[in-house]
Amino acid sequence: MEVQRAQRQSARRQSIVLEIRHLRGQLVATREKEPVTLDDVNSFVARIIRGEIAMSAPGNVDLMNRYVFAYHGAPLKKIDVVIDRGKIKTERRHAQGYRSAFRIEEP
Repeated sequence: MEVQRAQRQSARRQSIVLEIRHLRGQLVATREKEPVTLDDVNSFVARIIRGEIAMSAPGNVDLMNRYVFAYHGAPLKKIDVVIDRGKIKTERRHAQGYRSAFRIEEP
């Protein structure tokens, strides 16, 4: 299986779009003696070997705030992501109310 330039958009949130730039792997049947059926998501698992994905800053913000850290007692709240000169800058608010910032930069 090889995929190039596909997009997966959340049905719930229009801003959460995962762009699959390149993906290589296998579809493996989950039931013995039955073939993989693409119309049946329970008939296979994807064994991903390598790939490259991308997501916009607003999509990342929605994903973090609405799903990843949306539970009661989450240690982080109100996460913001900005891309500045090709670098990702993330600011977050701890559940206790104080702010901290950190940077994720390419080597």
